[in-house]
Amino acid sequence: MARNRSNILVRGFSGAVGRQLVLRTRGDQTYLANRPSINRNRVPTNDQQEVRLKFKDAVTYAKAAIQDPALKLDYAAVARPGQSAFNVAFSDAYLPPELNNLRTDAYSGDPGDKITVRATDNFFVDKVTVAIIALNGTVIEEGEATPDANGLDFTYTATQSNAVLQGSKVRVTAEDLPRNRTVLEVTL
Repeated sequence: MARNRSNILVRGFSGAVGRQLVLRTRGDQTYLANRPSINRNRVPTNDQQEVRLKFKDAVTYAKAAIQDPALKLDYAAVARPGQSAFNVAFSDAYLPPELNNLRTDAYSGDPGDKITVRATDNFFVDKVTVAIIALNGTVIEEGEATPDANGLDFTYTATQSNAVLQGSKVRVTAEDLPRNRTVLEVTL
């Protein structure tokens, strides 16, 4: 793919040139590429259909997000050069939050014990909830974790006693602004 930086004849142009070439503009650069070939008879796989639906949902969210002036400003504030608020909103809707480093070593089943998890997102983690589940599947307690000072970790403080710790589960759910959810579960 050829890249143009300052040719005044094609700068800012986009579209097809005949049936062979395509001009594309990204930021302040114009690219020249082969025309893509599309097989209209190809049937998408289930995975491809899921990706298309996820893409469509992300576009719908991004369109709505940039209609909200405050939210548009928030997205524009973290946009990199050549990226728009729409691009950031789309990415936020397309990518779910990530959970890792779940630490249950300070939890021994007593009220006041702490459970900590690292929750990150490409934009903002809206909330993190922690559920402690007994061996028989009943929820002992569930609540929202509070963000730590480092902005990455979230800590939940237990409020109920858990007499049978072995076999219990800790389920952590992270949610971002577009309501994508990620779940991480460990057995104690």
